[in-house]
Amino acid sequence: MPEVPRGSAVLRSIGVSRSARESGAADALLRAFEEDASARGACRLCLTTNEDDNQRAQRFYAKHGYETVARFQQSESRRMWLMLKCLGAAER
Repeated sequence: MPEVPRGSAVLRSIGVSRSARESGAADALLRAFEEDASARGACRLCLTTNEDDNQRAQRFYAKHGYETVARFQQSESRRMWLMLKCLGAAER
């Protein structure tokens, strides 16, 4: 995995059941993570997500302001994205 920028909070995993999709549950979970990270002094938010066959998650994070800053190979067959969101006036 690429190096995570200093001052970052890292989201390791998020998920909702199929029955909760489109209910706003994922938005609420992500917002809670972001608010908690900000309250703890994080200036950036980082997460990783699969590159292949994962457009739904990629669009979700992009909609919430995350940008792909690096692509990397986690294993021989698992290509990943490192996505980052700056909070406030934080610089990359």
